[in-house]
Amino acid sequence: MLDFYCIADAKPTPRPAELSDLTLAGQLSEADFEHLQQVRIIESRLSYYDDFRWSSSVVKIKMQLLLHQQPELPSTAALATPEHTLFLILLNASAQQAGLVASAE
Repeated sequence: MLDFYCIADAKPTPRPAELSDLTLAGQLSEADFEHLQQVRIIESRLSYYDDFRWSSSVVKIKMQLLLHQQPELPSTAALATPEHTLFLILLNASAQQAGLVASAE
């Protein structure tokens, strides 16, 4: 699973041992990650197996992109689509006014 942790923009990227100090925003499977790349929500340059980071402004942009592509997202809590899973991860970060750091476990 790819774990997403909330992190303030001003904080440096943590070492792997420090990730447990951060709030877990959610997880994506490899299949969900690849699907989100195919629909151009996650950048194709990113790898499921390499750590990466999104700033709080990128989090907001991705939320807007998802809502534009799928306006029904907030009301589909029972559906476990890759888009909905990522939306909840982004929502968790946005609620903390934070960015995200992703780490493959």
